[in-house]
Amino acid sequence: MTHIIGAAAGAAVPPRGRPRSEEADRAITSAALQVLAEDGIAAFSMEAVAHRAGVAKSTIYRRFTGAHDLLADALSTLNDGLVEPPEGASTRDALVTIVEAIRVRAVEGVTDRCLPQLLSQAHASPDLFEIYYDRVVEVRRSRARRVIERGVTLGDIRADVDVELLVSMFTAPMVAMVMMIPPSRRVADATTASAIVDVLLAGVAGSPATATTS
Repeated sequence: MTHIIGAAAGAAVPPRGRPRSEEADRAITSAALQVLAEDGIAAFSMEAVAHRAGVAKSTIYRRFTGAHDLLADALSTLNDGLVEPPEGASTRDALVTIVEAIRVRAVEGVTDRCLPQLLSQAHASPDLFEIYYDRVVEVRRSRARRVIERGVTLGDIRADVDVELLVSMFTAPMVAMVMMIPPSRRVADATTASAIVDVLLAGVAGSPATATTS
């Protein structure tokens, strides 16, 4: 059995032979995330994913060099379809959209089940956690960062604010609610994003008179 622990990262195998099936691609990705969420990194293997996806192991090996490569690719899909702030949205409304997207993805997808598994193995598989950070977390942080920096330029946010700290303050609460609060006790709903954004913006609000020029 090919376990992910100790596996080296590799590049995806170039396609060859018959054209790849998009249906098989989706099944493999979904199965990989489900195996991670339910069984953890230590039990993650090409065999387990093939069985869950209902495909031959050779089908997966035509796409990926090993379990590490497969899981890294699957993690990259966790941001697929993230809702973007509307064009021309205010700083507040754009941030609400971003924070709400994190909540929806966390509580309605597999993210809330994958993240605990990744955190529990962060020391054993630091390279995999780095991949998760770069391909999932940093993508979400960069969305908030762009809005915050624009807010500073517009004068909606004070120019002396620590941008990276504020990014964390906007993006972390929803993750903490998923990680630290049992599902039966969670109170986060569609209004929570607005509440978080309003509280934070009240503390860092600037004024149009302090707007910077680009």
